[in-house]
Amino acid sequence: MTEATTGVDVLRRTVHARNRSPHALALIAREVEGVSTSMLEDFAAGKIDLGIAALQALTKELYPHAEFDVESGMLRSTNRSEPRSLGVRPEPFDPRTLPYYSPASPGAHLLPLRQEKPPAKKPRPGWLGGWL
Repeated sequence: MTEATTGVDVLRRTVHARNRSPHALALIAREVEGVSTSMLEDFAAGKIDLGIAALQALTKELYPHAEFDVESGMLRSTNRSEPRSLGVRPEPFDPRTLPYYSPASPGAHLLPLRQEKPPAKKPRPGWLGGWL
């Protein structure tokens, strides 16, 4: 049985992974206001929960391009702008416009008659909007 992953779970796992290098938690605690190294160790172990302000500051330190959403308890990207086009899309390629085009004989197929659809992408656990 799988458990729902929240933004707090993602932060907890990230702090736990960073705890493996020496003095990493001390460097993080120095940047996050009101949080000590022992609090980060207890947070990574699941013994305590941090306040909303500490979670937001911790998110900003660990994931510079993400923010902690208080309403949903998830992480989300700070980039809220609409995607921009990189230019004008070219016309679709039509092989019949080529000077050396010769149609295939009937019955000759290069691809199987039934093509399989690619599997749907799974949502990114702990993040709003999934993979972008």
